[in-house]
Amino acid sequence: MSIVEGTLTENMMELQRKGFSSPYGVRDGMLLDLTSGDTFDPEKFQVVTMREFTHEEEADATSELYAIAHTEKDEKGLFLRAHRAAPLPGVEKVVSILVS
Repeated sequence: MSIVEGTLTENMMELQRKGFSSPYGVRDGMLLDLTSGDTFDPEKFQVVTMREFTHEEEADATSELYAIAHTEKDEKGLFLRAHRAAPLPGVEKVVSILVS
């Protein structure tokens, strides 16, 4: 985990400038490219960096920002895991695969 400076938004913008431009979510245990709608096996991705953020207003609310890259294709993007929200189905499975 990286020690980070700046806000979540500033870090997202920095990583986007470095080519991690596709936003990813989760659908049915798969990574979902939120721009194209394509789904990917999370086992085909690696975590390049992970940054954790604590929200000032809610000390127990954290977010993890993952910069991820496909191991076989030129696909890079960002996956955001927010802990204060009710987890979407499949998120925990995808995160466990990404960090393994």
